[in-house]
Formats: sequence, C-alpha cells, structure tokens
Amino acid sequence: MQKIRDDDGTGGKASSRKSLKICCCVLLLTIVVLVIVFVSLFFTVFKPKNPILTPYPTKLQNVHFRFDPNPSISATLNLIINVKNPNRGDFEYQGATASLDYRGISVAGIPVEHDTVPGRGEINVTTYANVTGDKIAGNPSFMEDMAAGSVMFTSSAALPGKVKVLRTLKIHATVFMTCDVCVFINQSYYVQSTCNARIKL
Repeated sequence: MQKIRDDDGTGGKASSRKSLKICCCVLLLTIVVLVIVFVSLFFTVFKPKNPILTPYPTKLQNVHFRFDPNPSISATLNLIINVKNPNRGDFEYQGATASLDYRGISVAGIPVEHDTVPGRGEINVTTYANVTGDKIAGNPSFMEDMAAGSVMFTSSAALPGKVKVLRTLKIHATVFMTCDVCVFINQSYYVQSTCNARIKL
C-alpha cells in the first residue's frame, strides 16, 4: 500500500507543500527582521538631525542714501554661512531664493545655489543681497533704528533636497532656514547674524 501511494505522487506533493510553507515562513520572518532592523537604525543611528549654521561676520557694502525727492537706500549685504551636517548621509539641496525682510516687508532676495553637504561634513555657503528701494528708508521705524545704531533684518528660506542613506536610499527632505541679521550703523556697517535650521522629511 505504501509503495502505491509513492507511485501516485501523493506523498511527494505533501512533502513539497510542506517545504514550500517552511520556505515562505522563513522568507517572511527574514523580511520582518530586516524591516525591524532598518526602522530601528533609521530612528536611532540614521535619525535626521538639524543642520548647524554658523554665519561669519561681514560688512554692509556700497551703502548709498538718497533723500530727494524721496528717502531711499541701496546697499550690498554679503553673507557667509558655515553649514555643518551632523547626519551620516549626504544632503543634496536644490537652488532657492531666500527672502530678506525688514520689519515684515520683503526688501530683497538672497540666491542660494545648489550644493551638497557631505555626511558629517561641512561647507561654506556664500551669497549676497542687493538691498535697494524706498521701502526701508520710507518706513517710520527706519530713522529710529538708525538713531539707535542698528538695523535688524530677517531672512528665511526653504531648501528642498534629498538625504542619501546607506549610499543608495534617497529620502526627500526640506531644510527650513531662518536668520536674524543685525547691521551696526555706528561700527562701519558691521553685520552680525544668528541662524537656525530644521530638517523635515
């Protein structure tokens, strides 16, 4: 009787199904383990950390005032910002234009060129803004700021890009950057800035 069942292939098919089930279970278990390991690494070792921005002191250049027929000012604001990437993966961001505001009014655009910050590395970003027009000088608070000896600007930008993890996986991310820029009138237009950035996946 046993020999007849073997000849019919019934026992062989049952053995094949059992082996297939075992292989599927092992494969599924392996996938689950890999997913758990990857998620654990992502939220521990590879958890995105915010970039560290350190602006270098500069000076306002080419400053010109005009009071007739209307108050106006023109100047060039140079900015040099050291960007440190504390993450293990590289961050490649696209070019963008930051907005330079004076008391809530946009007065200039600051171009930020496309670049890559290497993992656990740093780069210096050099840019500028041509500030011109009567929006600043015509503001009632401008003369008060001048008399106080300092004029405060703010800038903000969103830099879309990608974070490269494990050299192959690319994750879309955006860095939001804000800077407070203070121009000291009584110190030959000395410029001091403080910047912050946060990364959002």
